[in-house]
Amino acid sequence: GEPAGIVVGLPDFNELFKGLNGKLSVRMLYRLFFKRKTIHRARVLIFGVSQKHRNKGVDINLMYELYRNSYNLHITEMEGSTIGEENYPMWRAVAQIGGEIYKQYQFYQLKI
Repeated sequence: GEPAGIVVGLPDFNELFKGLNGKLSVRMLYRLFFKRKTIHRARVLIFGVSQKHRNKGVDINLMYELYRNSYNLHITEMEGSTIGEENYPMWRAVAQIGGEIYKQYQFYQLKI
């Protein structure tokens, strides 16, 4: 069949780089390869459901599978990156699974 939706999440590797002051070193490479299982946060970079499959629960199922796979990797926090302020279906889906808003940005447009 055809794809109903897509979700892409990655571990937040910034946890490994904390305290290295932006310097590439053997210590950083060690952390990257051997300490990656200590990462507890992830970022959801891409999330979408095709127009044909919206309002059918596909979004909740994708979130559940992402949660299940993240749980197996000991991920305890996920960040939804940027969700548009007018994307009400996505806000609703996040609220349904117990997500909370911790930061909001306001966008302005200036005609030049």
